[in-house]
Amino acid sequence: NHLYNSQEKFVTDMKYVGEYPYDKNLYLFQLPSVINDPDDYKGTSGAPIFNQKGELVSLSVGVIKGTPYSVGINLQKVKVIVDTSF
Repeated sequence: NHLYNSQEKFVTDMKYVGEYPYDKNLYLFQLPSVINDPDDYKGTSGAPIFNQKGELVSLSVGVIKGTPYSVGINLQKVKVIVDTSF
């Protein structure tokens, strides 16, 4: 019985696919292999996603089981919401 489960994940060959079709506030990223067990990515929510220039472009929010796709939040849209709210 573990109270805390942590795994280290560092993916260097993730590719940007485009906007998530069901929510324009999210991006799709393609991982190197199909995700058979989402628990392999448990604890990665909020992990930074950088572009090839080293710029922060997204934060991980989940994966889609049975596909090679990870989902990340569109930080530009979050910034607009934050900027207009304060």
